[in-house]
Amino acid sequence: MQLVSNWRRALEMRSVQIMLLTAVLNTAGSVWSVFIHAVPLWLWGLVNVALMLAGGYARLVLQPALHEDQPRQRWCRDAGKARPAAVAVAAILALATPLAMQWEGKRNTTYLDIGGVPTACYGQTGSKVRLGATYPDSTCDAWLQRELGDRYQQLAQCIPVEMAPHQAAALTVFAYNVGIAGACNSAAARYARAGDWPRACRAIQLNDRGQPAWSYVGGRFVQGLANRRAAERALCEGRAPR
Repeated sequence: MQLVSNWRRALEMRSVQIMLLTAVLNTAGSVWSVFIHAVPLWLWGLVNVALMLAGGYARLVLQPALHEDQPRQRWCRDAGKARPAAVAVAAILALATPLAMQWEGKRNTTYLDIGGVPTACYGQTGSKVRLGATYPDSTCDAWLQRELGDRYQQLAQCIPVEMAPHQAAALTVFAYNVGIAGACNSAAARYARAGDWPRACRAIQLNDRGQPAWSYVGGRFVQGLANRRAAERALCEGRAPR
């Protein structure tokens, strides 16, 4: 099989070379004949016709046999499917990023958040954040983009339904703040999986009893979190977040 594959690749390369050689000789022959008159134009024409016939034969007869199991063609088809997905993710992150920046704020030097967790940049936590460290803007921006992208990919797994960019962006920012486990197990995610987007967006801010949801730290109501939930809900509903 490897020998056959190599033979096919060689044939395909040869056909491309013939076509390129035809184009080069055609141009060179025309210039040489017209301006220098060293070689009769009919001779160049004869050579070009022969090469074009050889190139056409290679292109039309030999190459179709090469496409039966050609990995490059499969890659092109897969890439064609991936491009719309990449565009959708870019649109989602374009909506999610400014909202996350607005509500997280940026502090380049590590601090302890309201829950006593070491935090830096746009609310980044974890082992990469060290007390007493200061991080450049480029690091903060890279962390934010990477983590928002990760949150969206995780949400797409636990909410495997079609989402409009603004809906996905709102849930991404929501998950960025409350954690992926909290977001995936939330009423918002449950309603989203059922396709009930009015309730899903509402559940980001309020529970089924109409009380503030996801606005408490240690059992204490935090107005800043309530305001953030309202902004996330507004984006989810397609309204301008405040």
